[in-house]
Amino acid sequence: MTVTEHFIALPQHIIDLCIDFTLKHQPIKNQYTSHGIENRTAEDRALDKMCEFAFAQWAGVDPGAISFGADGGTDVDARGILVDIKSCSMSKQLLCWPFNKIKEFDAKVFDRLVLVKHGKVNGALRFKIVGWITKKRFRRERIVATGDGEPRLTKETRYVHQDALNPMETFFDHLTDAERAGHQNGFVGFDNGGHFVHYCSCGRDAGHGYDVMLRKGQFGNWFCKDHRPGVV
Repeated sequence: MTVTEHFIALPQHIIDLCIDFTLKHQPIKNQYTSHGIENRTAEDRALDKMCEFAFAQWAGVDPGAISFGADGGTDVDARGILVDIKSCSMSKQLLCWPFNKIKEFDAKVFDRLVLVKHGKVNGALRFKIVGWITKKRFRRERIVATGDGEPRLTKETRYVHQDALNPMETFFDHLTDAERAGHQNGFVGFDNGGHFVHYCSCGRDAGHGYDVMLRKGQFGNWFCKDHRPGVV
């Protein structure tokens, strides 16, 4: 699969905003921060945030929607698709999930991972929106780094090669009826492929159904484990 290149040039005030924030704020040192983040310069850490702004610009999302605080897993809400941005330099080719965040993967609230690269192109800072993959597919197809071979990653890091990603031209083409409705008032019904799907009003897959009688055309009400009746 050929991954089409989408290059973004950020406005200087966005670049300055990201650098200024990281200069004034030290990274939170706990078990959920990225490996070695405390050893990275403020300018390097600012590039990660710039990648979020770059994707938002590509997707037509208001930059004011990008948060500098804790995000719970979603970096950018692109027309109801909850996106977690993973960044790397232009020379690298892997979308990685850090080894020290493995236990948090399922709890993190996002639908898709998007790889965004950063680096100099003809002497100017540019960002390349490379490709995307759904959370479910990443969980199913990710490779686990052994730590003693190629690629040279910390042991237990999860990753996929950029060639396995969906091209960005299809990002909104793959927006199904379930995804369109799932983040608004929930969605229960049949998708474009004729499969019965059920989403909670929060947008997550709903595994708890009530008053369901499909043979009578009664879809019922569906909730995720956190929002089912009786759960506060």
